[in-house]
Amino acid sequence: MAHLAERSSTRALEHVEQLILRMLQPGTPTEIHQIDNDIRQMQRSPGGWEMANFLLGRNNTHVRYFGALTFQIKINSDSENLSDEDIAMIGQQLVTWLVRLAENGEGKMVLQKLCSTLAVYYLLQKKAHADACVRTLLASFATNAPTSPKDVAQLTSDAIAQLITTLSPDRLTLALWFCRNLTEEANKKTTGHPPEVVANTLSRMKANLPDVVALLRHCLTTTAAETDTIFQLRSEALSCFLSCAIFSQPAWPSDQESLTPLRSLLEPAMVWCPIGAPESLDIFTDLLSTFGAFFQKANLEALGTLLTSRWAQEQLTNILTDANEGTGEDTPAFAKLVLAYGEVMMKELVNEPDSVVNKDLMSLMHSFFRFPGYAVIDDKLIVHAQEFWISYVEFLVDAEFEEEIPKPWLASAKSHIMQLYHEIWTKVRFPAQAVFAQEDGDTKREFRQFRADMKELLLSAFPTVGSILTETIIQACIEHLTRQEWLEVEASLFCLNAIALSEHESEDHHLASLFGSLLYVELAKAELGIPARTRQTAVDLLGQYSEFFERHEEYLPAALDFLFVSLSNPSLAQQAAKSIFRLCSSCRKSLASKLANFVQGYEQFCNSATADRTTKEKVIGGIAAIVQAIDSQEEQATWMNTLLDYIQHDAQLASQRFASELIEEGQVVALTAMACLASVGKASEAPDDVPIDVDAVRQADAWHAGPVMESIRSRIVEIIQAVMQLLANSQSQGQSLELHGDILETICNVFKTGFRETTPGPFVLSPQVTVQFFSTVQLNTPRLDIVLSMACSFLSSHSQATSPRIDSEVGALLQHLIEIIRSVADPRSEAEIASGLIEVLMKFMPRYTNVLLGVPSQADLELVFSFPLKCLTIPEYLPKRSATKFWADFLSLRGSPNATPQELLDQVLEHFGPQLAIALMVQVAGNAMRTDLDWFAAPLMILVKRHVRAKSWLEQALTSINSTSTQDSAKRMRFLKQLSVANTLFSTKKVMTAFWSQCKGLEGAYAP
Repeated sequence: MAHLAERSSTRALEHVEQLILRMLQPGTPTEIHQIDNDIRQMQRSPGGWEMANFLLGRNNTHVRYFGALTFQIKINSDSENLSDEDIAMIGQQLVTWLVRLAENGEGKMVLQKLCSTLAVYYLLQKKAHADACVRTLLASFATNAPTSPKDVAQLTSDAIAQLITTLSPDRLTLALWFCRNLTEEANKKTTGHPPEVVANTLSRMKANLPDVVALLRHCLTTTAAETDTIFQLRSEALSCFLSCAIFSQPAWPSDQESLTPLRSLLEPAMVWCPIGAPESLDIFTDLLSTFGAFFQKANLEALGTLLTSRWAQEQLTNILTDANEGTGEDTPAFAKLVLAYGEVMMKELVNEPDSVVNKDLMSLMHSFFRFPGYAVIDDKLIVHAQEFWISYVEFLVDAEFEEEIPKPWLASAKSHIMQLYHEIWTKVRFPAQAVFAQEDGDTKREFRQFRADMKELLLSAFPTVGSILTETIIQACIEHLTRQEWLEVEASLFCLNAIALSEHESEDHHLASLFGSLLYVELAKAELGIPARTRQTAVDLLGQYSEFFERHEEYLPAALDFLFVSLSNPSLAQQAAKSIFRLCSSCRKSLASKLANFVQGYEQFCNSATADRTTKEKVIGGIAAIVQAIDSQEEQATWMNTLLDYIQHDAQLASQRFASELIEEGQVVALTAMACLASVGKASEAPDDVPIDVDAVRQADAWHAGPVMESIRSRIVEIIQAVMQLLANSQSQGQSLELHGDILETICNVFKTGFRETTPGPFVLSPQVTVQFFSTVQLNTPRLDIVLSMACSFLSSHSQATSPRIDSEVGALLQHLIEIIRSVADPRSEAEIASGLIEVLMKFMPRYTNVLLGVPSQADLELVFSFPLKCLTIPEYLPKRSATKFWADFLSLRGSPNATPQELLDQVLEHFGPQLAIALMVQVAGNAMRTDLDWFAAPLMILVKRHVRAKSWLEQALTSINSTSTQDSAKRMRFLKQLSVANTLFSTKKVMTAFWSQCKGLEGAYAP
């Protein structure tokens, strides 16, 4: 007992007691923290064992609690250093205190802490002192004193069962607390611990299982008079049973020897469901939810019978009564149990629909969707009920795609889905706005989430029921429309939106009855007082069903008229604009006759408060799509000029705002003008799915090259230049514009629309205009990376074999690009820009390589190639990777007598080859990150094949690098020889990675 013999003075122990009492009194956080630290330090001291015993003997409950806690702390911290004798003594002390304090009427707090401490003690990884711990505790309770291991060993199972019957409810409750704590502690020991700890823990739990089952069986089958004490005992037994059953899932998933005794407790436990507290139902709910396989067929059948009995009907009646009176629980325990049971029995509920029990259960499930009140707001249960129905539909969908076998249950399943639809329709209805506005933000979010979940459920269910669901929704919608029941109309439109029928041509005849009705004519009438929510859902529906309108364009005018009316409504404008753009783009050919009306509608809309950047660009883009589809080029030009009038008006308005020093407003208007111009440009592109008429293309080309189209292009350029001038003036005046970058990005989008065109349309601007725009940007220009990306698109569009050469314009662009490169002091600090600059340089190859190599000065040529060389050696991965691509592309070039002579390419490589070899070898010799290493394979492989002196350049580069591996001549030569015979990118990577590993001291880790 050497470890337990250390003693503390009585004064020191009394001081600890005073500290505990003081910590329970009001004080500053600093004082409380200091006291807590002092107590913890004493608890962990060698005298902590004596301190634990001392505190458990004091008169204050909180002090005794700290005594039990101190035992637990000492067991956790010092058990490794204790002898077997010490361990046995601690166990005897703990049992003694538990028995003594229980006899003295100790409160729950201290006794539960002692039980949890005992559980920790008995699961110490010492000798098998815990194989009979439950039996030891039961025997000790029977004698009111610790029972020796020898006496415990003589007790038979029958003797223990008899002994249990002699214990008082208080002692039985203590035993249940201990068993539950033991199970919880064992759970901790079987997760994240070494295999030997897990095996030892499971062995001890299995050894104690018979005694635990005997204890639980007695407590669950007791015939004692029903008192509060017996009621509480049974509740504790059910909680302990749940802990044991859940523990058995990972512990003994297929060990019938262990599971069978526990399963035998299900029947006596189930008896208490109809007469116990809601907690008894929660026990079965938790067990079904976490370990449904614990229940065997007979158990499930018995539970199903109980849940469809007269008692169950009484439960449902009581729940509905409470719900109507507003006095019930949000989620009654009975309902949760039924739903959990339904999840476990899903296969039987679907496959055996004619079973009486299953019919009654499905009726219950439907009942949970018919509770009074609005979903979430009044009816909280529906949030849980929907989980069952989501699972039900998922099961149906999976079952339908199984092998082609008869499915006699399908008719019943369809019936349940249609019944569910009617219940969903009722629950997704919005309350009146005045009612909904009173709810808090969380409730509103939960209601919207419920609607979103129901939308997914209906979408999943549609393939099972098909057209009958479509027909039902639409008939109901038209009926409610006739009666002007607008929130009911909204619910129907919401459900129709959910099932997304646009691609199902088989449903068109049903949809035609809706879109051919007065729905959108009525919704467009402002005087009817229709809720904004109904109009919002109607707008969403049009966006969802654009493909239907492509097939049935006769229904478009009413829908679009409604959308244009909706533009003036702040809550509808954004979605209405999107739907206008989508429908006009999809159905452009059929809307030419309505073009004048749409333009007039746009003009009226421009004067409304909802006309902002996003709405205007969508609407004008949709109108532009119709313009593009007009056969007559003259009409196209007329309407295009009309659209440019509106955009030019915005540009002029922006100029006026800047002149009046209303800078913020001016920026917004300028950005709007450019966004509208880009949207018109994008919409003016010919759709990809339109067949090409060669004769019409020739005529169009001639027209687009004529004076009318040139004047349109000139107007587009003027608008861009006017906005650019505003930006230039602001910069010259030292004004920092918040939207400067956004405006530039949008201008780039305008240019890009022309780059994508295959015919010379109005947005195919002359190369000089693009280069002129590019020449205005500097290193500090906002969104320079976007401008550089636009320059890449520009060069790509003029690099096609059929494109006319524009060497002069490309040369001018290169000169300004070189100036930007020259202003980059350190590519590491401008990594994204440096990467973009190199990518633009790459786009000169191969078509404009002659321009790239033909720069006026040697200094410029040096800069063009030294910049990507420098970027090979910096840590930042973006410019580094772009640089490897640049050199791979350049080394792959082959000369052409009509463009770039081979000797010129060779001269450049002769000059930069040695520097390139050094840059590559520095990285391959260990400086590159492993994730970047593969990028160097392509330029290295091509360099070796490209030039006869490449091997000597690489050898000289390796010699100049201060590295053990590079200084080893044999390793160097082996590496170079392997490189020279590597004929593929894959083999080059292997050679390179092995050498890199040697240089990093990781030889073998990455080696092939």
